Formats: sequence, C-alpha cells, structure tokens
Amino acid sequence: MDDDFKVLVLTPAGLPEASLAIAAVRAGHVGLLNLELAGDLQADVGLNSLAELTEGGWGISHHDPEVAAEIVGRYAARGLSLVVVPAALGLEQAELVAAMRSAGVQVLFE
Repeated sequence: MDDDFKVLVLTPAGLPEASLAIAAVRAGHVGLLNLELAGDLQADVGLNSLAELTEGGWGISHHDPEVAAEIVGRYAARGLSLVVVPAALGLEQAELVAAMRSAGVQVLFE
C-alpha cells in the first residue's frame, strides 16, 4: 500500500480490547482504541496493551476532551499520537485541544 495513504482502524465501541488496533499499527496504519463506552479499568487495559505491544503511532477516540487530555498526559510518551474527539466539544474546549497538540499529539474532530 502507498506510504501516503493511511487507514484508520477503529475498534468496536464498548470493547476496549486492542488487538485490532495493534494489528493496524503493525501493518503501518493507525489503530484507534474506541473508548466511547469503556470504563476506566477497561480503557487502561487496552491503552497499556497498545503502549506495550507497538512501536507507537496509535490513537484513541473519546467523547470527552477532558478525559482524552488526561489520557494524552499519561500515554503521549508511550506512543499515543492521535486523538479523535467530537467536533462540537473540541471546538468548545479549544484550550484542551491546544494542550494535547502541544504534547505532540494530533487531534482530529469527528
């Protein structure tokens, strides 16, 4: 596949099992852990798996920019490079988006 073309692979909501995202990263694409319906403990399991089993270049999708920013604080140095948040909330909380970007994480609005 062309290096200029990246596929975003999003895990199913509510199942923060990271194997699909890990496979995407290992294939040279972007694996996103969908944390839309995940509890904190479930999220940590998936996040730790991505951090431990990839060379980085993975991301998360979260409905709450505040929680996403907290996750960036814990995982940016461990390979988290992309966050997807709802457009309306991201625009309302521009300071959180700026903080995530200053941590070296790309932020996309959905």
